[in-house]
Amino acid sequence: MLLLNERITAVAETNVIPLGSFIPIWATVAQESHQPLLLLMEECVAATTPELQANSNVYPIITNKG
Repeated sequence: MLLLNERITAVAETNVIPLGSFIPIWATVAQESHQPLLLLMEECVAATTPELQANSNVYPIITNKG
């Protein structure tokens, strides 16, 4: 998964997104010899640290299986 810029034309230069902003996400799956696949995002959170840690403040963006 990648974050895209606000124009959805390239990868975002930063992972800092202002509160209330649109979050363009790019996700791909290697289909290979499978039937068509559906990608679902069940949960997504924002955190106050780049990597999730015990002391990170976490804010839900997508919950309850989307």
